Amino acid sequence: MNCPGGSSHVLPLASNLYELYQPQGVWVLGLSTVFEDFSLNTEGNTRKLIEEGYLVGETARYFQRKGIERYEEPIPFPVAMDAVDPEGIGQIFAKNHFRGTPTWVLFDSGFEVDVTWFRHKDRQEVMRLIDGILKQSAVNPIR
Repeated sequence: MNCPGGSSHVLPLASNLYELYQPQGVWVLGLSTVFEDFSLNTEGNTRKLIEEGYLVGETARYFQRKGIERYEEPIPFPVAMDAVDPEGIGQIFAKNHFRGTPTWVLFDSGFEVDVTWFRHKDRQEVMRLIDGILKQSAVNPIR
């Protein structure tokens, strides 16, 4: 929600990968999580980003420097909001020891974690990872 790198690089890449791979049965799920800027990283602001292009905090300032007031790229994949613990930290974020955003998690066809990484990777590198999982899944399908 309040991650300039996520909004400027990861959301467009995830949207592109969703459009490219969804016909092959690959799904993208976004997770809006909280580990800082607790008052900004909320379900309401996440919903406003998806539905209205509403930007907050550092992300808003990043885009405003580029003359952009609203996030105009569609987000075609589902986005879930991480439940927060009593301290306001996202539970999935904490339980998986994520280091920050963006964090990527790729699952294989058996719903096991295949690879995770923190920060941005270029499109071709992510595609190689996905293609490797698809190739392995064709060899070892779910039973």
